[in-house]
Amino acid sequence: MSRTYFNRLNYTLANEDTRFEMNLLPKGVSHLVSVAGSGGRVLPLLAKHPKEVTCVDLSREQLYLTELRMESVKALTHAQFVSFWGYPPHPAEPEERKRLFRKISLSPPAKGFFLDVFEHHGWQSILYAGSWEQTIAKLSRVNRQITGMKGIGLFTALNQTEHLAYLKNRFPTYAWALTLSVLGNAGVFNALLYKGHFPKKNLKDSSFHFYQESFKRIFAQGPARENFLLQLIFFGKILFPDGPVVLFRCALVL
Repeated sequence: MSRTYFNRLNYTLANEDTRFEMNLLPKGVSHLVSVAGSGGRVLPLLAKHPKEVTCVDLSREQLYLTELRMESVKALTHAQFVSFWGYPPHPAEPEERKRLFRKISLSPPAKGFFLDVFEHHGWQSILYAGSWEQTIAKLSRVNRQITGMKGIGLFTALNQTEHLAYLKNRFPTYAWALTLSVLGNAGVFNALLYKGHFPKKNLKDSSFHFYQESFKRIFAQGPARENFLLQLIFFGKILFPDGPVVLFRCALVL
C-alpha cells in the first residue's frame, strides 16, 4: 500500500479487535511488538504485563497517537481519560481538554503535533478525526436512511435475550442486506478512503457474502449497545458507554 496514504491521522478510535491478541499473548513476555494503529490495539495488551513494548507503524502520526494514549493513561484518572478522549457519558469541554492535555507528558515532536491538531479542532475531541472514522460516519448516514428507525431500534435491547428477540422479530433484515450490497464493496472504500489502494479480494465468495457473514457473527455476540463497531456503523459515533468499558478496564491495568 502506498506510503502517501499514511501521511495523516488515519485511525483515531480503533482499527482492530484486540481480543485475539489478548488470548494469544502469554503473560510477562520479555518483548512485545505491536502495530500502533490508533493505540487502541496495543493498550489492552499491557494488561499481560510485557517487560518491553515496541510499537511500529508506517505512519509517524499514528505512533504519536499511540504515545498520547499511553501517556494519557499514566497521567489521568479513569474518569479524566474517558473525558479527555471524548467517550460517553461525559466528554470534556474544550477548556477542560486543554487543561488535561497539559498534564500529559509527551515527546517534543508528539506534543507539537497534537498542539496543532487540537488547535485545528478547537480543542474538541479528536476521537472521530481519523480518515477511517470520518468515512464510517458518512456510511452510517446512508445506513440510517436505508434501515431507518427499525435499524437503530436494535440499540434499545439491554441484554442478550432482548437483543436476539429484536434481531429475529423486528430488525429490518432486507434493508440491512441492501445496506451491505450498496456499501460493502471496494469501490465505495476506494472512493471515500483508500484512494484506489483497497486490498484486492482473494476470497472466492462475493464482498456482499463476506460482509454478511462477518456482521452475522458480530450481531450474535450480544447487545449492539455493547459493541463500539456497531455503534459506529449505525450512528457514526459512540453513544452508549457500554461499548468501550472492557477496553478501558484492560488498558488501565498497568
